[in-house]
Amino acid sequence: MAPKKVLVSVGSYERVVYGLDLEYDGQSILSSKHSFAIPAHLGMVKSIASCARYLVSGGSDENIKVFDLRRRRDLGTVPEHAGTITSLAFHGDRHLLSAGLDGALALFRTRDWECLQVMTQKKAVLGLAIHPTGKLALSLGDKELFVWNLVAGKRAHRQRLSFVAERVAFSPSGLAYA
Repeated sequence: MAPKKVLVSVGSYERVVYGLDLEYDGQSILSSKHSFAIPAHLGMVKSIASCARYLVSGGSDENIKVFDLRRRRDLGTVPEHAGTITSLAFHGDRHLLSAGLDGALALFRTRDWECLQVMTQKKAVLGLAIHPTGKLALSLGDKELFVWNLVAGKRAHRQRLSFVAERVAFSPSGLAYA
């Protein structure tokens, strides 16, 4: 098996986003090299997401920091939230969905980082997931699960939960979630 290269990115409590280039053969790491360290936020990094082209991080400073992975350069900041960014998710390379403690979910087009729509729930958003089709999203609040229609920009369903959940994910087929 030919060695594979992968970029591992992590955010820290010290406001920095780090990148490591790893080469592995499927069983063990053959080499690792420090790729970048970006002083990304004024507060701690709370969420990080990537797609083939972009790496984004959200922090307690209410901003989303955008980094171009191809050119390895900082593209700037997207200020849309009025609270800590709790979750970030890409749908392909074209759209980013962000969520925060302000109860807002913001959908961005990555071509120009324009905010296409903002949807709100009454309580803080603790986690989110985008359906593989890009037409639906799930978000978690305090003992609540919300289903969002991303095409219409509206809440489609609300389900009470008997517990507080912070993570949600769709199966690759989109037929189930956990």
